[in-house]
Amino acid sequence: MVRLVKGMVLVMLVGFSTFSRAELSLQNGWLRLPPPGVSMLAVYGEIRNQGATARVVAELSMADAASVMVHRSQLEHGKMRMRSAGQLLVPAGGQVTLEPQGLHIMVMQFAGTLVVGENIAIDVQTEAGDRYTLLAEVRPTNAIGPALSVSDGQ
Repeated sequence: MVRLVKGMVLVMLVGFSTFSRAELSLQNGWLRLPPPGVSMLAVYGEIRNQGATARVVAELSMADAASVMVHRSQLEHGKMRMRSAGQLLVPAGGQVTLEPQGLHIMVMQFAGTLVVGENIAIDVQTEAGDRYTLLAEVRPTNAIGPALSVSDGQ
């Protein structure tokens, strides 16, 4: 009987640890510290799906922001245009790249405080109702990538 109970506890623990692992994550997540008075943020990185099932990002939210959505920048008739990309499909075992002048997470009317080096948290809800938190590091205003900044002298 004791052996049966120990076995059941082990199965339960293994099951819970499988479900607790985040399937969606933001790798190399970053955003630029906006200039004073600017309340829009663009977040970049790679959204990775470590699960065996494709995930559709249906809703994004963030503390101190009026709205958060996926946008796509495209060159149209010689001008760069930004439009909502709608829901975002992240393939099973795959990733979606978020980058400047391409697909990115757009944060509108952000009213919080940002500090270079700290992380922001973006809450994600999938079409299936699963919830995840994506983290992105605040980089200097002149950042050109997750760990790169333009020198003040250039």
